[in-house]
Amino acid sequence: MKKIKEAFLNASKCEKCAFVINLFSSIIVIIFAFLQIFGVWKGAIVVCEIFMGISMISQAILQWKKNRGIAIFSLCVALFIFAVACFILFIR
Repeated sequence: MKKIKEAFLNASKCEKCAFVINLFSSIIVIIFAFLQIFGVWKGAIVVCEIFMGISMISQAILQWKKNRGIAIFSLCVALFIFAVACFILFIR
């Protein structure tokens, strides 16, 4: 646990913000997935997809210094997720 705390404290502000955004968007995705699964809100999957895209962008920011290939792939996946969400939201 100390190593994780030290790594977080030594990270740059951009990396800290990306980590916090990734954490919150992942929690929101889980909440909206449960809302969709249990039938509480039928349109929750669209909001869930948008936050999955946000999570992928924040992961790309975190991976940019370590592995650019993974970061670029994460950005491509995020664009695909946003395209699918827009298609479902506006076309359907």
